[in-house]
Amino acid sequence: MRANTQRNYKYYGLGFLVILEEVTYDVVDGEKCYDIDMKNIRDAFLYFLMTNHQIDILGGMIKLVRTSRGLTIDEFAEKIGVASKGTISKWEKEPEQIIKLNNHQLLTLKTQVSNFFMEKMQKQVAKILDNKKAVKQKEVKSKPITISRFLNEFIAQDAAFAKFRF
Repeated sequence: MRANTQRNYKYYGLGFLVILEEVTYDVVDGEKCYDIDMKNIRDAFLYFLMTNHQIDILGGMIKLVRTSRGLTIDEFAEKIGVASKGTISKWEKEPEQIIKLNNHQLLTLKTQVSNFFMEKMQKQVAKILDNKKAVKQKEVKSKPITISRFLNEFIAQDAAFAKFRF
């Protein structure tokens, strides 16, 4: 069965509007079933947020960064220099509201996003090292991941991120 595509799909799964340039879907019992990889979209947005300097920060984006990092509201408030956790809660409850951050808070927010990707890379490197150990012990269960393969996949992800508009 051939999948259908829809252009400029409005996606709200991150807590704020993201326009996906092209989404595939199948029709099941008369309903469209979209093929959307939420983790890929989340990562694409976080990468965009980290690298784009001209972007309005929305309340929903604050929540996405905080939850992606696995931080409580208290921890996140402390990290970005907000005196009250109530301020963070208020921002998160208004996902489409533009949040005015000072330069320090914006830099710290981007640092949190950068840390998200660093942790992701560290996990991948650990997986590579574990696979190398398994090869030496002849206990390979899956194809080993090489550094070059990992970097090529990461670069390919970067190209895939260009398909999203925020």
